[in-house]
Amino acid sequence: MLWEQNVKKVVMLTNLTEDGKMKCEQYWPNEGKLLYGDIKMKLISTETFSDFTVRRLELNKKNEDTHRVTQYHFHAWPDKGVPEAPWSLLHFINRISSKTSTHYIVVHCSAGVGRTGTYIAIHNVLRQARETGKLEFFKTVTKLREDRILMVQTALQYEFVHRAVQAALLTVDRTVRIDDLRNKKERNILAGTRVDAEFKTLCSVCSVVNSQVTTEDKRETQEDVYQNTQLLSQQEKNRFTSILPKRQYRPHLESDNNVYGDYINAVFVPGLKQKDQHFLTQLPLPGTVDDFWRLVIQYKVTLIVDFEFEKQKDDSTIANYLPTKPSKVFKTELFEITSHSCKQTLLWDEQKLTVCHIDQIKQLKHEVLHIRAGITDFNTKKWVQLIKHLQALNVSGRKVAFLCRNGASFSGLACALCLIIETLDTESCVNVPVIVGSLKFIRPEVIATVW
Repeated sequence: MLWEQNVKKVVMLTNLTEDGKMKCEQYWPNEGKLLYGDIKMKLISTETFSDFTVRRLELNKKNEDTHRVTQYHFHAWPDKGVPEAPWSLLHFINRISSKTSTHYIVVHCSAGVGRTGTYIAIHNVLRQARETGKLEFFKTVTKLREDRILMVQTALQYEFVHRAVQAALLTVDRTVRIDDLRNKKERNILAGTRVDAEFKTLCSVCSVVNSQVTTEDKRETQEDVYQNTQLLSQQEKNRFTSILPKRQYRPHLESDNNVYGDYINAVFVPGLKQKDQHFLTQLPLPGTVDDFWRLVIQYKVTLIVDFEFEKQKDDSTIANYLPTKPSKVFKTELFEITSHSCKQTLLWDEQKLTVCHIDQIKQLKHEVLHIRAGITDFNTKKWVQLIKHLQALNVSGRKVAFLCRNGASFSGLACALCLIIETLDTESCVNVPVIVGSLKFIRPEVIATVW
């Protein structure tokens, strides 16, 4: 079919196996070439992102011209369900649509109706909106079901079409290309009224997306928050009880016993190419210093970037958690942290540290780089200098913990900027609302104001 119809793009929305069941036969080679009948298929390249993979394939038939196909494989969509939020799917859609084509696009999942129908419905509604200025959800799905039974298989998927389109309309035409930035064509990108309106709409969309969870998830989340709040209020593990991690994004700490518990007020944040690559968390409290270092050790964090530590003089809940001078040792109940070098600049201090478990000093030595940022405002030049330095340290290839007083404001902004720059470097373009929306879904308090 791909050969006969001269298909250039394939959109795959299922994993090969799900819940222990085979959902799709692999039809491409992991490397090199494979022969399918009289068609030889060669894998040219693979590009992996946190929620999807892009494979470039080459098809050959004897005595005929080479045919090239790009497969876009989204692997974060459960069978008969929907993605947790629309943001990564929008990144996926933007990647597919970045190169226009008049050829057929093949879309498939496992049965070819639920996820496939939902994706095509989103695509068709958005196309109609561009062409007519109208949103026709019911008519679009009805027409799809006339062509193929059960397209958009569940009410949850039909609801997701609305949510995804709402988010997509916010992000449409907001992709900024690196060449435009270099040529200063986007000089007015921060025109006040435009950004104000866009941010209000983004917050509104994020609020709707965050509130539209299944009844079961909502019940479990409320139970988790209740249990955690009861336990953690006694142990003083939250600086602000209004800022709590979502259940599905909270890292769970391992412990040999139940004395220390598995809780830390932190959330996973996906990088561009790796899931759960970074963490947003609060500056350690007196009762959570060991929990923080347990996080660093367990998840192999190699870079720590903290903000607002200078507020310790007015906030007794901000605890010391590392040595302040070279060759000094800072001890906790569980860990011994040694500073090997310290470098100071006008905007940040940088230390190389070794972390050892007190009971396993010879067996475990974990090296980590710590940066204490002295940025206390939103001065663009200062932030650019810091983010450039983090990029020079290969922040995109590291496990990074971003810390600030509430675990959202300064830490969230630093994480967002790193993701924006990484995306620009990788794809030569970036859609800022998609990145901010994805972060606000995980930690709603991230980027709380427009300026």
